[in-house]
Amino acid sequence: MFDMGGMYLLLGVLLLAGLLAVGVYFVHSFALWQMAKNAGTAYSVLAWVPFAKYYIQGRLCDRSVTFRTGRRWHLAAILPILSLLSPSTLQIMLWEYLLPDVSFLYSYTGYGLQQLFRLIFLVAATAGLYYLYSDYSPAQAGLYTVLSFLFSSIAPAIFLMLLCSRIPLSAGGQSPPCAPGSGSFTTGWGNGPPPERRYYDPPVGLNRLPLDRDTLYPPREDVSGPNGPEL
Repeated sequence: MFDMGGMYLLLGVLLLAGLLAVGVYFVHSFALWQMAKNAGTAYSVLAWVPFAKYYIQGRLCDRSVTFRTGRRWHLAAILPILSLLSPSTLQIMLWEYLLPDVSFLYSYTGYGLQQLFRLIFLVAATAGLYYLYSDYSPAQAGLYTVLSFLFSSIAPAIFLMLLCSRIPLSAGGQSPPCAPGSGSFTTGWGNGPPPERRYYDPPVGLNRLPLDRDTLYPPREDVSGPNGPEL
């Protein structure tokens, strides 16, 4: 006799899994969209489009990588391509509808290539997210990166949602204090609240050298004009 109870249980599990996948997609897209808007990134609406949302994530990661290292990783081009080469279940269903012959997708070679590109995509995306987390919350960047690698299907969406309303260091933001009471600070992994911004302070960034909070920076060359200092 056919067990209808088991069938209903299976359908319920599949429904919950589908709702979770949709929820994670919405949270991830909203966080990327909000970050792109705050950063002034063009075409921020692409964060809601499958495949294309990794272009937005790559743009944000590229900005943080360049800010910290001075290099360009071109993740805005790499991540969308790797996303297409490492299709999810939904993407495979779409390919089944679009492609005339999908037998290669289910062959040993096709499946092996999909897993290989999934691993490459995971490594590239996690490396970019490390710099993105460092730009928004450097004190938690290491923990967020490890969890994003281990739980890649849900953790990045959660962490990006937590950070999307903050101002990144690359845009002049300051990291939150970590442990009040210390006599030193940095704009990255500082132990106390930084002092108020002064006119002659260097730009805020991860490469700023830690100085005692009472140390004054040497004034720059006087460029005063008839209307006061040039900003």
